Amino acid sequence: MKSTICRHVIPFLTLFIIIAPVAMASEPLVEKIINDSQSQQLCGEFVAGSGIYTKFVFSDKNSVTIHASGLEFSTTYFILENIVFLKTDKGSLELLIESPAVLTGKDTWTKGNSYSRKNAPNKTCLPYALSSSEQTELTHQICQMAAIALQKKGKLKEAAEKYLKCCNSGDYVSCNKYGLLKAMLWNDQKTALRYYEKACSMGYGGGCSNLANYEKGKGNLKKAKKLYEKACSMGFKGACLEVALME
Repeated sequence: MKSTICRHVIPFLTLFIIIAPVAMASEPLVEKIINDSQSQQLCGEFVAGSGIYTKFVFSDKNSVTIHASGLEFSTTYFILENIVFLKTDKGSLELLIESPAVLTGKDTWTKGNSYSRKNAPNKTCLPYALSSSEQTELTHQICQMAAIALQKKGKLKEAAEKYLKCCNSGDYVSCNKYGLLKAMLWNDQKTALRYYEKACSMGYGGGCSNLANYEKGKGNLKKAKKLYEKACSMGFKGACLEVALME
């Protein structure tokens, strides 16, 4: 992933946020999402004239590059009916497909923005979720978003239970989010650290970054820096900024 550090840094979630973007009310079937994502054939570059999120570039296997406030990062997306869900550290962004050439923002961060297709690719993007690993990743994402929906409604105990279930099924992001809830709401730092460590060991930079935040707060700056560097190497750009500031 490429990034440019600037003054306007989008809020990567190593911190706990209750107000999340709009999420799905229930968990749809994986098969329906695969069919909807493949049938829409969303592909190419969509640009807005203003806002935090200024450009989305959709490419093969439901990957997307997001341009936001001077930063550029890659993630995955899927389509359910006519809504595009883009995975971020905040949970998801949501875009309504108005036509093959126009998307409009629906969530807290993109609402009010219209994204017009500027450059279509020379070839059709390769379809999504053909492999078992891609289908597993999609299943994890759906589970995580259901937990986010519970959190947004203020059902925090149920959200924590859902995150834990998602984590135990292999979703590293949910392991990190479960740790955040345990720390912020129930002041259970011991459990939180265990799940940050689990997320970090599974390859999620957000978990490593939260471990680094803890060590930094304890004054263990050398250890914190190593953890931030590890998170940065995993593509967690907020950690890259921390490394730069510490140097």
